[in-house]
Amino acid sequence: MNIIKPKIFAPISQFVYIAKQQEIGIALHMDFNKSVQCNQLEIATTNGLQKLSIHLNRQSLKQTIMEVETATETTWKKELLKSIETAYRKAPFYEFYDYKILPLFELNNLGLAIQKSYELICELLDINTKLIWTEEKPTIEPCENAEYNQVFMPNKQFVPNCSVLDILFNQGPMAEDIIKNGAAI
Repeated sequence: MNIIKPKIFAPISQFVYIAKQQEIGIALHMDFNKSVQCNQLEIATTNGLQKLSIHLNRQSLKQTIMEVETATETTWKKELLKSIETAYRKAPFYEFYDYKILPLFELNNLGLAIQKSYELICELLDINTKLIWTEEKPTIEPCENAEYNQVFMPNKQFVPNCSVLDILFNQGPMAEDIIKNGAAI
């Protein structure tokens, strides 16, 4: 079984890979390590990729990812949610998914937020791969990608491999076919 790095609303390449597997390990129970960047996601904006971070409670960092708590101060949450809204509010399917996705950023546990993000995306994209939460280290870094129309694409070039939120907000139900079959639109 291959094991991938856990990431909140992981890059599209992970879901392209996950959709082709019967089961996949996600290293959610390993010790937290800043280099894994599991609390970060990248979204496409008119200025290119924007990196967003879930702020963490520093006192909980010497634990497993499942035990890491998010910072209690809420300014970062407001800024993160505002960045997502600004980037995608004009995307054709934003209003069909935002109410399902944005509450996950309100969770106080990083591991739980990551786990719920994988489960939600697999549900929304009808990906039936068995997700196995493990403490083993990642063994593979998926790199296969998909290209599709992004909200600002007529003016800018395609921004590859951002968070799966990008394809979901831009392509809605068609995201399933693009991820599963590589069908570019």
